[in-house]
Amino acid sequence: MELVQISQFKRVAELEHITKASLELRIAQPALSKTIKNLETELGMTLFDRHKKTIKLNENGKIFYKYACKIEENIKDLRTEIWEIIEKEEETISILLKVPATFISKVMKDFLRLYPNVKFELFFAGKGIPEKESLYDFIIYSPRQEAALSSNEVCIIQEELVLAISRRHSLAKKESVCLREVKNKDFICFSKDSDLRRIVGEYCQLAGFDPHIILECNDYFTMSNLIEAGIGISLVPEFSWGYQEKEKLALINISSPRCINFINLRWNCDKNSTQSCINFKKYLLDYFEKEKE
Repeated sequence: MELVQISQFKRVAELEHITKASLELRIAQPALSKTIKNLETELGMTLFDRHKKTIKLNENGKIFYKYACKIEENIKDLRTEIWEIIEKEEETISILLKVPATFISKVMKDFLRLYPNVKFELFFAGKGIPEKESLYDFIIYSPRQEAALSSNEVCIIQEELVLAISRRHSLAKKESVCLREVKNKDFICFSKDSDLRRIVGEYCQLAGFDPHIILECNDYFTMSNLIEAGIGISLVPEFSWGYQEKEKLALINISSPRCINFINLRWNCDKNSTQSCINFKKYLLDYFEKEKE
């Protein structure tokens, strides 16, 4: 039994007239008569009493009509519920963040003013968080170095890494330092599985030493408080860490080697066709393009 059979039967039952029903349904009268006959054969009962050229719904037909109405209503509710789920999925943007969330928070806030129905799902890379690209609409991460970009990736930020220290630190009044000057200092770093930890380690090695790490911390606000208290120092990205930290800490430029952090946006070509994702990608790229000017 097919839904189209039920729908056609329902209209014939309401009109009790094959010709009129065939005209409304825009199908040939013989085809409609055959549909009704096949339905009766499948059910093993007649649904209409036939007399010459007239038909009338019988008791079997009345019962079947009642259930046909329920079936159509349930199908309608099913379609509505499914579309609600689809629309909800289209309005949800999933992002895997392998960099600090501070730099993107303002962008998201401004975007939500324009598109209040959109919802964000943020996943922070670390233990237990899968990094399979197909699971997310966007991935924001720091590559090892500036590299050739794929067709679904763009560099949105190129920023300096600066030395973050307490304002009471002996180096706090310097405009710049050579990274080698802090080789014997205690470092507060990001966790081992973070892009920034790897990048900081590589620049320290380039300067001729491995950082003496006394504490790992991925929360920037906590890290800021620890540095402010004089517990350790850190190399942090100047822009994406947040400008507000300049009020609490001394941020010193590194004169040698030049420490650069790249932040790339990568999108999922398979999932990225929803209008919400298209709008967000355009807004994000436009936003950081203006920041570069």
